[in-house]
Amino acid sequence: AFPESGAQVRELLAFAARHDAVVIPYGGGTSVAGHLDVGHSSNGGLRPSLSVDMSRMRAMISLDREAQLACFGAGVSGPDLEAQLRAHGYTLGHYPQSFDYSTLGGWIATRSSGQQSLRYGRIEQLFAGGRIETPSGTLDIPTFPASSSGIDLREMVLGSEGRLGGLTHATVRISRLPEYEAFHAVFFPDWAHAVQAARALAQARLGLSMLRLLNALDTDTVLALAGQGRRIAFLERYLRWRDCGAGKCMLLVGASGLKGQ
Repeated sequence: AFPESGAQVRELLAFAARHDAVVIPYGGGTSVAGHLDVGHSSNGGLRPSLSVDMSRMRAMISLDREAQLACFGAGVSGPDLEAQLRAHGYTLGHYPQSFDYSTLGGWIATRSSGQQSLRYGRIEQLFAGGRIETPSGTLDIPTFPASSSGIDLREMVLGSEGRLGGLTHATVRISRLPEYEAFHAVFFPDWAHAVQAARALAQARLGLSMLRLLNALDTDTVLALAGQGRRIAFLERYLRWRDCGAGKCMLLVGASGLKGQ
């Protein structure tokens, strides 16, 4: 099913209840956790299942420039979300490896982490509120800066894998587009030296946007997939000359912000 509103999601939940069907919220389908699999009934057979594809609910619903909050349909994909924000001079800055195919609702349901979470935060820092259609009714999670008392309802939704219901729209904390971004790859002869460097950078709190350490296998894989055969071959020769041959590890470092900082 391809709902286009929260009301239609409620209709689908009611339909599933009448027919004792399993409801599986579907975002980008990039999950590797197995929760998209059809479940079995008590007698061992497959239960009737309804896959609810949220891809048609992808528009920006509101943009609060003063509070730097934006509300989207939960089915918006990563590139679509960023394109809509960048048209207004903002970014969410959340780039999981599945960015091109995964959705905002999926990020929240799986407690996602992005490539630049060091600067912009993981999805739990970015998720400010939203609406979930559950079998028992609509759950509204209000948007407020912080609270010193009570249960944080957002924590019930984050990482829930769709168990509570279908997230129909979500409000996220956004940032102004940085004036510059720079990314660098630093090579180390072995894992121990690479870990030591990564730890030193992380503990220095330099305001980096990305700090990602690749082991030897990941490093070799990334270089093999780069698609720049002659350049990579020259790089490999240079690294061997610098005692970074077999067993070398790569540290990816990113920085963004205002020019001159």
